[in-house]
Amino acid sequence: MEIERDDPSDDPEFPFWHEQWIPIISDDDACYGKFLDARSGQIGSFGDGDAPSFGVHESLTALFSETVALMAQISARAQGATGRVQGGSLIWD
Repeated sequence: MEIERDDPSDDPEFPFWHEQWIPIISDDDACYGKFLDARSGQIGSFGDGDAPSFGVHESLTALFSETVALMAQISARAQGATGRVQGGSLIWD
């Protein structure tokens, strides 16, 4: 929101960040990730210097379902690999 407040987007329909976007996933420096649009319930994505994209996933359920399937594939390929939660993060051994 600070970026949008300090340097507003040229097109108010496509802001850099909207107050009703809730970040749900990001990399370590928060330059790339996904957000929940509280107005529509859709999942969008954001990236450093890129315009946000919308409808990346239909809902949180769709995002989590895809994540579970991906984690199962990774686990199946990495024989003996297991996941654990440490400090709120999922760690694959």
